[in-house]
Order: sequence, then C-alpha cells, then structure tokens
Amino acid sequence: MPLSLKNQFPFKLGTTSFIHPAGYSDNVRLLAPLVDEIELLVLEREHLPSPAQIRELRDLAGALDVTYNIHLPMDISLADPSPGIRLRSREAVLRALDRVLPLNASTHTLHVTFDIPDKDPDSVGAWQAWAIESLDRLLAKAPIGAGNLTVETLDFPPQWLTPVVSQLDLPVCVDVGHIVRFGFDLKAALDSFAGKIDIFHLHGVTGEQDHRALNFLAPYARDLVAEQLKNFHGSVSLEIFSLKKLTDSLNCFNQMMARL
Repeated sequence: MPLSLKNQFPFKLGTTSFIHPAGYSDNVRLLAPLVDEIELLVLEREHLPSPAQIRELRDLAGALDVTYNIHLPMDISLADPSPGIRLRSREAVLRALDRVLPLNASTHTLHVTFDIPDKDPDSVGAWQAWAIESLDRLLAKAPIGAGNLTVETLDFPPQWLTPVVSQLDLPVCVDVGHIVRFGFDLKAALDSFAGKIDIFHLHGVTGEQDHRALNFLAPYARDLVAEQLKNFHGSVSLEIFSLKKLTDSLNCFNQMMARL
C-alpha cells in the first residue's frame, strides 16, 4: 500500500481522481485513507459528472473525511480572439461550476490558454485584455466568488498572468511541473505570486514529458516548493495518474518535507 500522509500537514495534500482505472467514486474510496483532498478532473465540457455522481461524491466526502478541488474543463478558450469562442467557453465553465457546486470544493482551477500564434508585446497585451474581459464576465454569473477560482500557470511565461489575476483579484494555481518543463524561472514565479497561491500542482518532469512521479522533479524545484509550504494553508495536488506514480510521489513528498 502507498504511504498515507493524511492529516500530516497544515495544508491539504491531495492527488487526482485518475489514479485507479475506475470512476470518480471508486477513486475517492481508495484514495481517501492516503490523502486529505481529491482533485476531481472534470476535463471535458460534454462529460460532466452526473447529478447522481455529484450526490454520491458529496456523501463520500463526509463519510471519508476528504475534500475536493475541481479541475475545470480544458477544451475551452476563454481568451480566444473570437468573441463567440470566448462566450461558448464561459458558458461551458458555468455549466461545470453549477454541476459541481454541491461539493463545496476548496478551489476550482481554470486554464486560460494562450491561443495566439504571435508572442510579441502587442499580442500578449491583447490576450491579457481578452482574458480579463472574459473572466470578469464569467465571475459576474458564476455561482462562486473570485476567491474560489484559481488560474493555472501553463505553457507561457507565468508573469503574463500577473495583470489578469491582479486586476480581478484571482488566486493562482502554480503548476510547478509546467514551469520547470517549459524552462521558466520557478523562484521568480513563486515570488511574483506571493500571497496569491491557493493551490500547487506537483509532478515530475523529464525533458518534454511531465506528470511523472514527483521524484523526477528537479531537486532545486522540490526544495523551493518545500520552503513555500512551511507556511502554506491551501491545497497541494500530486498531479499524476497511476498508483505506481502516486506511491513514488508520496514517498518523495514525505522525504521532501522531512528535510525541513
């Protein structure tokens, strides 16, 4: 059995709902003894959990002493140059938020992808303006407040998100694996988002392959994250997708924190 790290830290340690080749509820039952929180992966707009599944997940949370954070659909483009695509993306996110609302998730993590071929300052500025407009309209209709919606660092420089999250007062999901994989400055990102980080996604990286076990994350990155976690009270999700990777990641995380 993997090492249990439940109730070991001042933050909520979790992992994804895709560890076992089974559904949401089976994963929750199997993982609840090991971690504090499950990252429910609701990744496609047309494949939301059914209302019955949501009721079962809500009941399991109380029975098994586990909480949830939600990864919202990724097949959207909230900052697309097309107003129509932005509108349909917001509608998809709102449907997902309405569906998972009974789970009282600790946070709901959102991708704001960069879908422009050019990366010159004017293009980045336009993307930021579309993101701010779209997220502002989303929040006006959302059943949750801005403090419960985190924007994730993706495959573009993390500082591009700074004006977006600052203007809308949104918290941030720092995906450490993404930052390392794409060669960005992790310490600069952590410093830039100080006080605004609600959740970390942790996973290992080798070359262009991410979402590996945590022991494949560079030691310098593990050390930087461990230092951040000393006074952290949000969520940490081991974002991997197999039992073997979870076993290795829990062992690595335990060693990483023990060095403090």
